[in-house]
Amino acid sequence: MTSVTALLLQAAISLLLFVQAHPSLDASLREQAIEVANHAITVATHQSETPQKTSQESQDTADNNAFSASPKSGNAPLHVNFKAQNLYDPHTFGYALDFGDGSDIVALNTTCNDCTNATGVAGHDYTHSGTYTATLSRWKDGGPKDLQTVGTLTISVGDANTAKTPVITSVNGKGGFGTGDSNSIFGKNFSTVTYVYLKGRHEIDYGKDGSGKGGIHLGYTIVDDTRLNVDVPYLVKDTYYLYVENQSGTSAPYFVGTIGAHDTLQSLTASCSAATFNFGTPGASWSAYVSGGQSPYRYAWTMFDDISNYGEGSIQSQALMVNYASIGTKKATVRITDASGTTISTSCSATISDVSTETQSGRSIAVLSPNGGETLTQGETYTIKWKSSQIDKVYLGWSLGTGSVSWIATDIPTSKNSGTYSYDWSVDIGTFSESKNVKISVVGYDTGTGSVTDESDAFFVVTND
Repeated sequence: MTSVTALLLQAAISLLLFVQAHPSLDASLREQAIEVANHAITVATHQSETPQKTSQESQDTADNNAFSASPKSGNAPLHVNFKAQNLYDPHTFGYALDFGDGSDIVALNTTCNDCTNATGVAGHDYTHSGTYTATLSRWKDGGPKDLQTVGTLTISVGDANTAKTPVITSVNGKGGFGTGDSNSIFGKNFSTVTYVYLKGRHEIDYGKDGSGKGGIHLGYTIVDDTRLNVDVPYLVKDTYYLYVENQSGTSAPYFVGTIGAHDTLQSLTASCSAATFNFGTPGASWSAYVSGGQSPYRYAWTMFDDISNYGEGSIQSQALMVNYASIGTKKATVRITDASGTTISTSCSATISDVSTETQSGRSIAVLSPNGGETLTQGETYTIKWKSSQIDKVYLGWSLGTGSVSWIATDIPTSKNSGTYSYDWSVDIGTFSESKNVKISVVGYDTGTGSVTDESDAFFVVTND
C-alpha cells in the first residue's frame, strides 16, 4: 500500500469514526459522509497491493488479539493504559477503542515492523467513579457495516474521597499513654477520623457524644493522616483498648495496657444556682457546679417555666442565660452525667422581678464607658470600663435598647473589692448598613447569692466607617 493510499484510508476511517461518535448529526449529512468514506475505502482497497498470503496469514486472527489495560481499578482520577497485541489481519483496515464513559471513540495508534505482530496502544483518564466497559473494535474491508468487537475490558473507578478504615500501629504519651497531658496515636487513614474512644474491662458506657455508643470519648486533634493527638480524661484504673473510627469503619482494638490513677472514683456531687437580671426583659443566669466522678461531664437542663420558648431537657450547657416573659419564681433542674455513666440531678430556683436595682446586699455595678454619646467603629477595638463591688464575675453584652442582649463575654473574673475593671472589645454588632444606636449591658454576680445589673446611661453610635 502506497503512502497516498494509506493516508486516504486513514482519512476515511477517521470520518466514519466521527459519524459514529456524533449520532446527533443531520441524517442527510451522515449519509453523505458514510457514502464518501465507503467510496474512499473502496478506492484505497483497489489501489493497494495484493498481499502474498501464506496459509497462516489467510486465517482470521483478530478474535485472538490480546487486549489488556493497566490499571483496571483505582480511585478517580484514574489514568488507564490500554494495549492490544497481534493486530495483523490483511482484511482489517483499522482498530477503534471505545472507553465506555461517553468520551469520543478513538483510533488505536499502532506500530508495525514486519506487520506480523502489530501492537496498538492508547491512554485515557477516567474522572468519575463508576464501572465502565472498554471495547476494542476493528474495521474490515466492508466499511462501517463490518465493525466488529474484538474484546472488552471492565474498568472499575472508585470515589477519590472514599475514606479507608483507620489502622492503629502505636501510641505514646508523657510517662505512658493516658497518664500525662501529651498523648499521641500513630497509624494511617486518620485524616477523616470522626471519633476516638477507649473501652475498659468493665465496658464503661459513656456514649458517643450522648448517642449511646459505648466507650470513653477522647478529645482529639488530627495532626496528619498518620498521627492524632488526644486528650485522655480522668480514668478509673483498668485494662483498656483504644479505637479510632471514621465513616468507613472502626479500627481493630489496640491494647494500651492498664492505665488510670485510682481504683475508685470520688463520689459525684452537684449543685446549681441562679442569678437574676433585668435589661427591660427580666431573666436569670443558671449555673451548674459538679465535683468528683469522671470527666468530661454532660449537662441537660429542664426548664419548668416558659417551656414553649426554651424546650425541656434540650439545653446541653454548664451555664445558660434565660429571658422570661413573666415575673415570679422560676425553677430548673440540671441532670449531670459523667464519663462513667453515673448521673446526678439537682434543682434550683430564681425569683424574677420586673425591677432591677444597682445595689443589693452591698453588691454594686455601673457602666463607665461607653456610657452614651461616643462613636465606635465596627471592627476596631474599644475598652469597656465598669466599676463594681462585692462581685466575683461579670457578663458583658450589647443591646439596641429592645431588651434583648447579645453577650460579648461571660464569666469574667473580678475581685470582690471595690474597683474599676475593663475589657477590650473588638466591636462587632453583626451586619448592618446604617449607623446603629447601642448600649452596653453588664451583669455582676456574687456566686450563689445574687446579681446586679446596669447599662449605658444613653445610646452610643456604632458605624461602619
